[in-house]
Amino acid sequence: SLISRSLFDNEVVKVQVGQEDASKIFTVHKTLLTSQSKYFKNVFKEEWKLEDHRTAGLPDPDEDPEIFELYLQVLYTGKVPVREHIKALCRSAATAEWTKIVRLYVLCEMVFDVTAKNAVVSAAFDAATTLREHGKRVLPSSSHIRIVYKNTAGRNIMRKFLVDFYV
Repeated sequence: SLISRSLFDNEVVKVQVGQEDASKIFTVHKTLLTSQSKYFKNVFKEEWKLEDHRTAGLPDPDEDPEIFELYLQVLYTGKVPVREHIKALCRSAATAEWTKIVRLYVLCEMVFDVTAKNAVVSAAFDAATTLREHGKRVLPSSSHIRIVYKNTAGRNIMRKFLVDFYV
């Protein structure tokens, strides 16, 4: 299995995601979270004194809890939860899947999780090369590309993927 049992044999921590009424608190195994994310590894260091010692937030307090939930699915399963049946989706539903893929990538970059970022790019490649029922692909739109470029820096794998796909 991708995840060893020892990653679950420890304390859990809480991560608060979102603002005010849209806020949600997630409970996560600390070792699993800190083993993949450099951001959370630093947040949960002993030197950092969190108010209740076990609750953290994200660098972007406006992050969508739904996207963080997708990130947790990647952490716990090693797989990006993109609809397997993307080829049967209508164009608007497939476009919504692309929005989730690029926002998940941005979150992985924000928390410095290379393993998850690579999994997301792999899922993006699969989604981009999957033919829909009518024999056409649904590719990321210019708005998806803007999300990636606005929220990531420098040379990274998703930017390269998008450029390679369109050039």
